[in-house]
Amino acid sequence: MDDCCSRKSETLNLLAQGEQRRVLVIVMIVNIAMFMAEFGAGVVAQSSALMADSMDMLGDA
Repeated sequence: MDDCCSRKSETLNLLAQGEQRRVLVIVMIVNIAMFMAEFGAGVVAQSSALMADSMDMLGDA
């Protein structure tokens, strides 16, 4: 009985790592999209504050 369950923790850890990676990739894509939108708005509005804030947000990622 112990033999069948001894590797379950390894399997669960591998699944959790894959899930964490997927979530991280999604969050990074959202962050890059927000950076591009805010930086683009800063360029259109000629606002150095918006461009600087977008760069700060990208740096925090």
